[in-house]
Order: sequence, then C-alpha cells, then structure tokens
Amino acid sequence: MERHDRERDSDPRIGCFEVQNRMTDALDGLLSPKIRHAYDEHVSHCPDCRTQAEHLRELLRVLHHQPRATMPLELREDPLSFPIRRIRRFLANPRAVWKDLPVAVRLLVEGVSIAAVVVLGIRLGPVAREMYEARMEKRLQTMIAAEDSSTQSVPLARGRIEAEDGEPEELASSEGDSEGADNSAGVEVDSDVQVGKAEIWRFNLKTDAPAIVRGQILKALKDTGVPADTLGIGGVEAPGGIQFDLLVPQSVIAPLKAQLEHLAGKPSENLPFSETFTWYKNRSKKPIPNGMSRVVIWLSQI
Repeated sequence: MERHDRERDSDPRIGCFEVQNRMTDALDGLLSPKIRHAYDEHVSHCPDCRTQAEHLRELLRVLHHQPRATMPLELREDPLSFPIRRIRRFLANPRAVWKDLPVAVRLLVEGVSIAAVVVLGIRLGPVAREMYEARMEKRLQTMIAAEDSSTQSVPLARGRIEAEDGEPEELASSEGDSEGADNSAGVEVDSDVQVGKAEIWRFNLKTDAPAIVRGQILKALKDTGVPADTLGIGGVEAPGGIQFDLLVPQSVIAPLKAQLEHLAGKPSENLPFSETFTWYKNRSKKPIPNGMSRVVIWLSQI
C-alpha cells in the first residue's frame, strides 16, 4: 500500500503553462510516456487547455488538406540566380513563357494593358487635337502675314510701266483725267480711300478633294455676280491647298459665305477636327476701292 502511494506521488504533474509549451510535441507524438500521461490527464480536467488543443489540431488538419506545389529544383539549388535565368529565358522566347503563365495572370495583364491604352488615348486625344489646331493656326497666320506684305494687285496710285515699243507709258489712276475709269474689278476707285477702313473676309474650307471643290467655288463666285474676268477668280495652287484672292463687291459677301458654308458640309466623325468651314473678318492694311471687299478663300487638303 505504501509502495503504491509512493509510485503515485512520483508521477509528474504539469500545469497549464507547461501543457501549452508541450502541445505541439504532444500532437507530433514526441512526449515520453510519463509526460504524455500527465499531459492527457491535465487536458482532460482543464477546459481551456482542452479547447486550445482541439483548436490547434483542427488548424493543423486544415493546413494538411491545403494543396501544395513543389518548389522548382532550380530555385532550390540556386535561389539568387533563378530570376536572372527566368528573364533570359523570357527574352529568348517570350511567347513560350507567356503561354506557361497561369490564365488568371494573363487575363489580368491583358486587362490592365487594354485599360491603360484606352485611358492613354482619352488623355492624349485632346492634346493631339490642340497641337494640330495650334499648328494650323500658326501656319494660317504665317500665310496672312505673307499676303499682307505682298504687292497689292489693284494699283491706286500713279505710276509708269514699260510699253511694248520700249517707251514709258503712264498708268492712270483715280487721280487722272479719265473720270469714271474702272479698276480691274469693275468698280470706280474713289480718291478718299483710307487705309484700315476696308474689309478682308477670310474663308477656310477643309476637304479631301480640293480639285473638285475648286470648280464648285468658281461656280459659286460667278453665281453671286463676280465677273468672270476678275483677277484671281481661278485660284492659285499652293502647298497644302488652293487659294483664291480677289476683290469683290460688298453685296457679294453674304451669298458667297452661305454657298461656301454649304460646300464645306459637316465633318465626319472620324476626322480629328470638328469644323470644316471657318471664317473671320479683319481690316485691311492697304487701301481698297470703295464698295469693294477683299476675299481670301483657303481650300486646304485634309
């Protein structure tokens, strides 16, 4: 009886702290028989330790059933140079490496790429349009400056020209003795014309067939009453389009503007600009006969 009591007293007893420290060893079966017996006896009487042991056992069971992939042998043998070899392989045959990627990764990369291209196009579209319009405006201003600095086609002052026989011949103007003489546009020139009072009407048309529209503009000029022998009525071909520069009666401006706007039509949705017909009016730096206006029509190639 005394021997049995001594053996019972010699059995190890452990507390909650030691049970928690030995819990993983108990699940792995690494405890000695005596410690294992003490561990089981404590867990059976302690609700907290029993709950924690069951929780750890369930967690290990879930982790055990998770799918696992074997680490590539190249990565295990040399983890530092493994990314370099993958990059070299990709550069040598990108299509094969791309096909080896998971479908989810490829779909993600393709979706992000498409979204980036769309956003970039939306952002760069207005910028490209503004750059194009600024370039065209600068080109137009350069042409206007060149026109203003050119020699005036209709002479208004007395001058001298060489006749065919070599003798100088006087060129009559509004100040001469021939009262009622007409200029090249068929309008009497008044002597009180002031610089800066005359009008210049500029019409800009954009088309993909300037040669066809050129004939239509010529017909529109004749239909509005512009004489067929008016200087500049046929237009002049220039880099990028055709230009008409002529003097017309002021009564022709309104119907001519309406016909030109009708010829321009509406722009297509595929074009980078929103208007095919623009116009504006400014003052001439050179004298123009009374009752006349200068018309400059620029027919540009799209």
